[in-house]
Amino acid sequence: MTPANGRTVLSLHDRSGKVKITSLLLLLIVAAAVYTGIAFGKVPYHKYRIRDAMDGQLSFAGQIADETIHRQLTEKLAKMSLPAAAKRVRMRRTGARTLEVRIVYTETVNLLVTKKEIPVSIVERRTY
Repeated sequence: MTPANGRTVLSLHDRSGKVKITSLLLLLIVAAAVYTGIAFGKVPYHKYRIRDAMDGQLSFAGQIADETIHRQLTEKLAKMSLPAAAKRVRMRRTGARTLEVRIVYTETVNLLVTKKEIPVSIVERRTY
């Protein structure tokens, strides 16, 4: 569309004033992509937060008892907005000086019309 001053103006409307369907369709596709990206982005974000909490507690593996590490890690996870199964911590000694912490759970991603179940397994080992 060209106004009286000769400049070209971009518009979502055609001459009859109706919004162009292609513009609305493009906007819908972009919104769906952003929504899906945010929904799936929560999984690696939660995984990062859990791994960070595990790493912080395992740094004390040589100085404090396993029960204390387990309790403190469980308390940290309880404060996070995670699925209930992600708050179940399994610990075991895999050698005289190696401690392994494992968390296994399923993350549910809610999409517009369906839900997707994503299995998550996080294992941290620390030798001290």
